[in-house]
Amino acid sequence: MEKVPFISADTISCALRPEPFHLQLVEGINNDVCISSLVSAGHFFVQLPSHPSHASLTSLNLLMNTTYSSSQAPLLPAPVENALVAAPAMGGWFRAQILAVDPVTASCTVKFVDYGGYLSLETAALRQIRADFLSLPFQAIECGLANIVPNNNTSNNSTEGESGLTVESETPTSSSCSTEWSEEARGLVHGLTSGHILQAQVYDYDQNTGVPMVYLYTLRDSEVVLVNQELVERGYAKLHEEAASLVSSTETKVSPSTTTSSGISSPSSEQSTTPESDTTPILATVNETTPLTAAST
Repeated sequence: MEKVPFISADTISCALRPEPFHLQLVEGINNDVCISSLVSAGHFFVQLPSHPSHASLTSLNLLMNTTYSSSQAPLLPAPVENALVAAPAMGGWFRAQILAVDPVTASCTVKFVDYGGYLSLETAALRQIRADFLSLPFQAIECGLANIVPNNNTSNNSTEGESGLTVESETPTSSSCSTEWSEEARGLVHGLTSGHILQAQVYDYDQNTGVPMVYLYTLRDSEVVLVNQELVERGYAKLHEEAASLVSSTETKVSPSTTTSSGISSPSSEQSTTPESDTTPILATVNETTPLTAAST
């Protein structure tokens, strides 16, 4: 301190808890992903199985289960929104974030940051989370399907995510993702994606929450399938109003390559998947140039 008199002990800020780090999808490429929680047909959470940190998640889960199975684990003081906690689910303990607090029922709505999904828990069931348990990047990435909306008014009460975590239909998320989808549409997406390594292309971000809106590709009978398009062709979804108007307009972002009967264009392999270029497709279709190489697990 004598050599740096302009610095005092009071001005040194040393955080006792590391700043959490959220994994993100990379723009402009196909991201290898797997769905960890399917909230609805158009709203889900993915993990990046090829990310170097993913292999450490199992060890973290085991360590948290051992730590919080003890009755000596410290209780959570007065809960606050956005606080990070340890939450019980499926017979284990997982990292979670408090989204809402209900003082009347003494309960909290939490989001699981490694697997996705939402759960309402009694505040007394939550525990303080150790700082070293926050060093691993949060593994779950919230996503929505780009440029489509449900083609019906059927609502879902609640369902179960891919990870087995109970999720609510009315969750605090983006307007695009929170639109109600039918259970049949969710079943189709589940059948196309369960147990598969998928590829996700970022098209845009939700204006309110920043949730990435993606084109989701999978394999079916050795053929590439665009989940967004499959929902439209099966009648479960339709183009978003803005996307539909651009398709019918003379001034459109759609590539002049090909257009299907559903009004969904097929981009060239050199097109960007972000909406910055005038050649960005409204909704890409699967063609021979789609660089999908993932296989089912």
